[in-house]
Amino acid sequence: KKEKRKMSKILGEDLDLALKNIYARKNLKGYKYPGVETVDIQIKLRSYGAKDKRFSGSVKLRYDVRKNVKVCILGNKKDYDDAKSKNFDAMSLEDMNKYKSKNKKLRNKKVKKLASKYTGFVASSDLISKIPRVLGPGLSKAGKFPAVIEQGDTIEDKVSEIAKTVKFQFKKEICIGTAVGHLDLTQDELKTNITTTINFLASLLKKNWQNVGTVIIKSNQGRPQKIYPPGNVEEMDEKALLERKAIAKRAEQNKRIKEANAKAEKKANETAGKVEEKK
Repeated sequence: KKEKRKMSKILGEDLDLALKNIYARKNLKGYKYPGVETVDIQIKLRSYGAKDKRFSGSVKLRYDVRKNVKVCILGNKKDYDDAKSKNFDAMSLEDMNKYKSKNKKLRNKKVKKLASKYTGFVASSDLISKIPRVLGPGLSKAGKFPAVIEQGDTIEDKVSEIAKTVKFQFKKEICIGTAVGHLDLTQDELKTNITTTINFLASLLKKNWQNVGTVIIKSNQGRPQKIYPPGNVEEMDEKALLERKAIAKRAEQNKRIKEANAKAEKKANETAGKVEEKK
């Protein structure tokens, strides 16, 4: 019998060591990053191809996926005014109608640009059915179709939901990736997010864990950590690695300086030769 792939193979020493490596970099003296690093997960499927049934799904994690999320409210007058009073970006139906165009290609291009500006969208319940007609399929294609503000919901609740939600969409690519947390979370909090994300994706697959090929986690500046199949994670001396990187960078800079100096010297010699010829 073929051995079934179990979650326990990821949730042991490999994941703990991978997270230790990721956080070690942040704790180094002189660490710099403009903001807070996001941690992504990249999953390569096995025994999946373009002919397989497409799937999509979303799951709300326990902790925020990103430190800062940018959300746009597509609101009726009440929700629009509420969003503006709380300093959220917002668009009314009138604003959305500006994206309407007989040229669908032009409209889709504008909506794609709009979608790229935001982490997600939230819409009033009485506008949700109008959005596809006004904006077309662009938000859905980007995986950012608006969350609905139901009766009793607050805008803050919906924004918090978007900050904690990850989405998967299988079309043709066998590699799927998403953000799963950030380095202002504790190691245990990030581990919880990763575990929930992987388990959820596995539940969407036709043969569950048997369709998971490799799983890699990586922070913005850090090195990839392969946590599945098991046994691929090694403890990294981040300080030594950074020192080697700095030495290599200085060597490259010195090489460029020498090349620039040699080029300048050659040009000066050529100029001097031309002056001599004129004499």
